[in-house]
Amino acid sequence: MQWIVENNGVRIGEVHVACNWEETLEWEIGWYLLSEYWGNGFATEAVKAVIQFAFSHFKINRLAAFLNAENKRSAALAERVGMFLEGRLRETRLVNGVYCDEYVFSVLKREFSPVG
Repeated sequence: MQWIVENNGVRIGEVHVACNWEETLEWEIGWYLLSEYWGNGFATEAVKAVIQFAFSHFKINRLAAFLNAENKRSAALAERVGMFLEGRLRETRLVNGVYCDEYVFSVLKREFSPVG
């Protein structure tokens, strides 16, 4: 499921969630935002809203995000919205012909607080 992030009617990004493991109720969240809109709180607001919606409307125990380890802004966003860094996976993605490491962030239903 995906949500479009808009500013004054212009699509500037998206946030999406999908079920990874039905048996363990693990879902994955991902996001992107056009660079000219970085630093204005759009991504933080959108990701927080989607996390709150997801935990309220879907059967989720664990919500995970897999981020390129070089993307410091996404890692900071994951922390701002209450996700915890679990670890680093070495060379798990191929980006423009180069193997990249990934960070794994997650938040559990029992840890999630919709306030703030």
